[in-house]
Amino acid sequence: LDRTAGMPHVAELDGSFDVTLPRAGAGIGSSVVQADLTASASVEGFRRALPPALAQLAGRVSVALRVSGTVRRPEVDLQVTAPVVETELAHARTLRLSLLHRPSGAQPGLRLQLTSQIDTAAAERAGTLDLSVSTPLVLDPLNVGALTPAALRREALELSLAAKLDVGLLARGILGPKAPITAGLLDASLKASGSAAAPILQLSVNARGLATPTIPSAGLTLNVAYQKEQATLGLDVLLRDSTLVRAQGQTALALPRLMAGSDWRDLPLQLALTIPDFDLARVSSTAGAFAGRLNGKVTLAGTMGQPQAQAEVRGDGLRVREWQAGDLRVQASYRGGERVIGQVTLSQPKGGSLRADVNVPMAAGQPVAASLDARGLQLG
Repeated sequence: LDRTAGMPHVAELDGSFDVTLPRAGAGIGSSVVQADLTASASVEGFRRALPPALAQLAGRVSVALRVSGTVRRPEVDLQVTAPVVETELAHARTLRLSLLHRPSGAQPGLRLQLTSQIDTAAAERAGTLDLSVSTPLVLDPLNVGALTPAALRREALELSLAAKLDVGLLARGILGPKAPITAGLLDASLKASGSAAAPILQLSVNARGLATPTIPSAGLTLNVAYQKEQATLGLDVLLRDSTLVRAQGQTALALPRLMAGSDWRDLPLQLALTIPDFDLARVSSTAGAFAGRLNGKVTLAGTMGQPQAQAEVRGDGLRVREWQAGDLRVQASYRGGERVIGQVTLSQPKGGSLRADVNVPMAAGQPVAASLDARGLQLG
C-alpha cells in the first residue's frame, strides 16, 4: 500500500480466506470459516489520519489475525507487536497486544493482554506497563443487538493494570534537567472484578525515593478500595523516611446509581488526616535550617455537598534558622454553607505573643469579624 504515487510503501498485507457454505436448510451461522491475515505498517505513513496528540508517532507495527470455527461461534486470535513506537516524550519498546476470543472450552470469553517497556526519548529504560482484561462474554456476530448496555453491565470482568516507572528518569527525559522531580520510583496497580452493576476495585500506589531540587527524599503510599457500595482510602506521605501526613477515610458510594445520575452532593463523607509528631529538622538538607515538632489533625464529616470540617495543628519549639518562632497553635472549623471560624496563637520564648481570630460567614452580605493582637513579637 503506497501513501502517494512514487512514495515508498507504508504497509504490507497478506491474507487467505476459506469459507465453507452451509448445507441446504442450514443457516449462515453454521458456515465454517478459516482466515489468516498478516499485516505490517509504518506508523509515519498514517500521521495525517491520526489526531494531533499522536501526530509525532513513529515506528512499525505488525499484525497477525487468525479466525476459525463457525460464523456464529468464531475463535479469534489477534496479535499486534511493535519493536518500538516513538513519540517526542517517550518510547514504547517490545510492545505486544494480544486479543483472544473463545466461544467454548475451559475459559470461554474475551481475553486481552498488553505489555510494553517504557523508555525515555534518549532510549533510557524507564519502566514497564502490563494490562490484562478478561470477561466470559462470548460474541455472536449474527446477534450483535443482544449486546445492550443492560446486558453488558451484568457481565463479569477481571482487570489488572500494573506500572513500574522511574519517574525521575521520565521527568528529566520529558522536561530536561530543570524537571521538578529529579529522582524516584513508582509502583502502581489497579485491579477490578465483579460487574459494572456490582464492581470491586482496588488501587495501590507506592512512590519512594522521590526527590526535587529542594527535597532530597520523599514518598507516598496510597490505597483506595471499593466493594459493596463502600469506598475506603488510606494515604501516607513520607519525608526522609518519616511520616508527615496520614489520612484515612470512607464513604458510602453507590457507583451504579451515581453513574446513572444520582446527586454526588448527597454522598456521606468521613475523613481523618493526621500529622503524627513530625520533626521539622527533616524538611531541609541544610543542618539547622529548621527545628521543632509539628502535629495535628483534620477531620471531615457530613456530606460532599455540606461538609463539616475541624482542624487543629500544633507546632512546638519552632525555629527557622536563627529565628525562635516559638509555639504555634492553629484551629479552624468549617460548617458547610454557614461559616469558617479560625484562630492562630503564637507564644515565643522571650515573651512575645500573637493571637488572630477570624469569623467568615458563607452567606453573601453578612459581616466578617476579625481581630489581631500582637505583643512584643520577635520577628528575627
